[in-house]
Amino acid sequence: MLLSIGLALLASPAHAEDWPAGATLDNALYADITPQGFESIAALIPNLLPSFIEIPDTSGEGGTWCFNYAYALAGGWVTLTVADAQIVPRDGYLDVTANLLVNVNDAADPFDLYTEITCIGSNCGGYVTPFPVDLHTTIALDVVSDGAGGQRLDATLGAFEIDNGLASSDIHLDGCALGTIEDILNFFGISLFDLILGPLEDALLGSVGELGPTLESTIEDAFAAASIQQTVDLNGVALEVTLQPSDVTITTAGVRVALGGGLDASAAPCVAAYDTGGSLKTPSDAPGVGAAPAGVSTPYDLGIGISDDFVNQALYSVWRGGVLCYTLGADAGIPLDTGILNALTGDALAPLFPESRPVTLRTVPKAAPTIALGGDHDLDLQLNRFDLEFYAQLDGRAARVLAVQLDGTVGAELGFDGTTGALDVALDLDAEAQGEAGVGGG
Repeated sequence: MLLSIGLALLASPAHAEDWPAGATLDNALYADITPQGFESIAALIPNLLPSFIEIPDTSGEGGTWCFNYAYALAGGWVTLTVADAQIVPRDGYLDVTANLLVNVNDAADPFDLYTEITCIGSNCGGYVTPFPVDLHTTIALDVVSDGAGGQRLDATLGAFEIDNGLASSDIHLDGCALGTIEDILNFFGISLFDLILGPLEDALLGSVGELGPTLESTIEDAFAAASIQQTVDLNGVALEVTLQPSDVTITTAGVRVALGGGLDASAAPCVAAYDTGGSLKTPSDAPGVGAAPAGVSTPYDLGIGISDDFVNQALYSVWRGGVLCYTLGADAGIPLDTGILNALTGDALAPLFPESRPVTLRTVPKAAPTIALGGDHDLDLQLNRFDLEFYAQLDGRAARVLAVQLDGTVGAELGFDGTTGALDVALDLDAEAQGEAGVGGG
């Protein structure tokens, strides 16, 4: 199934509050399936229904002595063609219909029909030319316990209803009179239609019984990938990630599953002195179910909205875990020597280093980066008090000879390939990012 996906980031002006480290966010993100998305799911239904069904032999009798009737239907089979299938979101539930064309046997391979009326029996062959049959059911969605302390989305199908359009002109019998059989059976309160439709509907219901669990799991699986409870190793830092469904809303505009959760990491010594204890809180309101925020093309099948609170918590957790703390020396694989100091300072330090000497670069992230939305890019990352410290041997000891503080924006353009599911990220460094340099020792 090919899905087109819209990705939106939600933002509003920042407040001066913080989410405590490890806090659970009620609306970390949401996932929407639009009516078009359900068209994509409904397109699977023809592949889920059987094209051929055998009808079990059936028989019955009634009356007394020769004031009686008896019948037996054998050798019946059915072929199905799906003319149309739809899954339509309604207020509070999903409406599922499948319009079928059904035929029972054919002229080359008829079923066997035995009828006995008032002690007189007859055998004939028969078949039914294609006639319409409509299947209908509903799907309810709810958030339930997963049995392991978490929550998951649960899809439940209602009972299938069958509405058929069988007409007497569709029934063809060879060797016995349709009208006579029908008239006499009607006298006993039954119908030839019942003889054919009864086992046919039983066979249909038995076959579509497997359709229910398949549709349920297909819809549940569409959201399951967004549920996460695991520890991610991010460059040696254990990042605890939790996401699970918290609420589900169904309207005519689509289905929204809200997910709550959060991210957390143990405080690293390199940032402990600067840790404020939490991530930036910027309350935001999600757009309506199925709505397309500015910059998101329509129509789309699956929409994912991420709150800026969740992104900022992720950035804070990564920062808190020390992922941005690096010390790069001469063995870093890139040329680090006093030449880089001369390049950064316009040779202001050249008198201190008449000969090239190795340099050690140390990052000192004094504040967590934050998300900056509404800029020129899909995503703008704001660097806050990100210090670069350069150390070199001076007067026989390692001294900090240059410190640069970066405060600027790193832009990212997000490209999603709807065929492969790959997310491509292109970075754009702001040439006007502010930086302050200081020369010192220590």
